[in-house]
Amino acid sequence: MNIFNLLSILIFVLFAYADENIVSMKNDVCADECDPSDCPVPNSECLAGLVKDHCDCCFGCGQREGERCYENKFKNQLPDDYPEYPKCGDDLECLIRTDQEPTDKPEAICYCTKNEPICGNDGITYENRCQFTEARYKNRNKLFEVDNQPCKQRMIISYLKRPQIISPPIDTTNNTGSSISFSCEATGWPLPTIEWRIERSDGVGGGLIEIPILSEETHFEIRTNQSTDYAMISWLQIIDAQRDDSGNYFCVAINTEGEDKTSAYLTIGNFQKRFDIIEE
Repeated sequence: MNIFNLLSILIFVLFAYADENIVSMKNDVCADECDPSDCPVPNSECLAGLVKDHCDCCFGCGQREGERCYENKFKNQLPDDYPEYPKCGDDLECLIRTDQEPTDKPEAICYCTKNEPICGNDGITYENRCQFTEARYKNRNKLFEVDNQPCKQRMIISYLKRPQIISPPIDTTNNTGSSISFSCEATGWPLPTIEWRIERSDGVGGGLIEIPILSEETHFEIRTNQSTDYAMISWLQIIDAQRDDSGNYFCVAINTEGEDKTSAYLTIGNFQKRFDIIEE
């Protein structure tokens, strides 16, 4: 017997032995009573956790996400020679595949049941709970969950906590009767609210105070929208502006972490009429 034939036989025996230890066929019969002392010890890292076999007796490695699995409830949907693969591991569910070609033999694989992203203390974002579990077992439980959102998003949120006005209103000059519009955009987490204020005399000692502007007021209109995941933008429109609308207008961004404020000055007058007089 030449060396090639010997190697072929050896490889065949090894694969046959591996198949025998990984899966059993559906015609295997469970013992009347479970004897845990007869159960084999898993000989590999169980990255999806331990599960009981189909006889509900011995513990073994659960199948990981994307690996083939078997459940008795699918026996009429799977081929007769379909192996009795182990059950799915932690947070996984065995389901019949729906993405196969019509000519492919049906099969069942493990799908993760918890698909929210997880940020680990290693700074890596895991797509779902099952991928995080595999990494945790590989790291001997040194890995732990920091947040249930992408790490990058978490870092952005940490950075953006206090409100910051990134696009302030600008000083404006216009004629009486015109419409004026100020805009203001601010970032922050939690998302800030934006408030508009106008500076007016306190009516006592000649001091100045800031008075909130309400959109229900006669000729003011306020609109506010979320512009990005972490930013709000607001517009203040003054309709049919008059001389007494002149003054400082404040944009104030507020959330639970603090506030940021900026202002723009509005000047209203009859500038066009003055220009016409000069021309004459």
